Amino acid sequence: MIWETEEIFVRRSAGSALVTSFGVIPFLEAMLTFSSTFAPDRGLGGKGKLQTTQEELEVTAMEFYTQLFTRQEMLDPGPILNCVPTKVTADMNNFLLRPFTADEVKEALFMMGANKAPGPDGLTAGFFQFHWETLGPSVTGAVLDFLNGGSMPESVNSTTIVLIPKIKNPQEMKQFRPISLCNVIYKICSKVLTNRLRSCLDEIISEEQSAFVPGRLITDNVLIAYECTHYLKRKKGKTGACAVKLDMAKAYDRMEWKYLMDIMLKLGFHDTFVALIMRCVTSVSFSVKVNGHLSSVFRPSRGIRQGDPISPYMFLLCAEGLSCLLKLVGPMHLSRGVRVGIHAPWVSHLLFADDCIVFSEASQRGADRLQEILETYNRGSGQLVNKEKSAVFFSSNCDEQVKQDFRRVLHIDTEALSDKYLGLPTAVGRSSTEAFDFMATRIKNLVGT
Repeated sequence: MIWETEEIFVRRSAGSALVTSFGVIPFLEAMLTFSSTFAPDRGLGGKGKLQTTQEELEVTAMEFYTQLFTRQEMLDPGPILNCVPTKVTADMNNFLLRPFTADEVKEALFMMGANKAPGPDGLTAGFFQFHWETLGPSVTGAVLDFLNGGSMPESVNSTTIVLIPKIKNPQEMKQFRPISLCNVIYKICSKVLTNRLRSCLDEIISEEQSAFVPGRLITDNVLIAYECTHYLKRKKGKTGACAVKLDMAKAYDRMEWKYLMDIMLKLGFHDTFVALIMRCVTSVSFSVKVNGHLSSVFRPSRGIRQGDPISPYMFLLCAEGLSCLLKLVGPMHLSRGVRVGIHAPWVSHLLFADDCIVFSEASQRGADRLQEILETYNRGSGQLVNKEKSAVFFSSNCDEQVKQDFRRVLHIDTEALSDKYLGLPTAVGRSSTEAFDFMATRIKNLVGT
């Protein structure tokens, strides 16, 4: 069985061989070791003091992520689910539940980058691709056994968290981005499920979401955001409007498992498919890599992994709850949003994965209702808005007192959208050269000229 390869011993010396249940296979793939530059080697703040020893750093990292991946108490997804319609049809469920095949397993493996970082077992996708004639039958049998109702050994879903600095010389754990390195065998299982789910997303995910859905482009939301901010800058009349850019804090890490399961069921996914997805999500175990050493193993009770092929699509399903809240509850007090012309459609919000812009009337009532929606979403899903990184942009006809009241209710101090949205300028003046000059500068910095 392919599961036996999880217990392999890799000898790294010259002329070493990989000994597995398949016999002696020349170990031709270079094993990846991570540089200590991707770890907090200069010390981290924790427990009120600077942690500098290897043992202290490992304990600090493990405690931080153990707390982050612990579910919140008093979860209440009911108010969100009441706004979510059933979208998955019987035909979709029949497609998702049909028996998995060997062709799907091979396709999933060969869609992966050959030299992407390996998981805890040290094997890359390229190793399995190169030796597919030898390993294919065993890999296929193991993956199909799990997908068609069998079990998965715990070691297959063990995951290493690698810390990628967000800034230069980070001093706190929150200044690192956790990337999960999963074993290739698990990623094949996840990728097969992802390939099936992708074909149904266009009919399930609301049109306001432009990320990861086949047939939709990132530029769709960029163009709409540009037109809406252009409208706000020139808006006249008695009633003001605004755009609120929301930043979700640790969006993947804070996703509650119960909410994920409940919203999938409410959308109409069959119990069997939901159970298979949840087995992938909940059977994970973590260890954090710090300066080349692994911390103790711990088990999370919430969160989805950056590095798991199916995670982006799970997040889209969860974000559908916020979209439904904004569309069904919002119009009662947030207005219908903005529209750039008499014959143009109303735009209430735009989503790109966890990046959200909400268009609202600029009033005390609108601010109160938006705050209530965000609190409802937090209680039901675990998602929390990072107010420090969020911002609000008011139309040109807004009164100064209205602006202050709106910011006070939402606890958002920044009164301006970023110069760029999804990497492109939100506004272009008379000189397009100045607006896009940053792109040339960035390219020059990348090539070192």
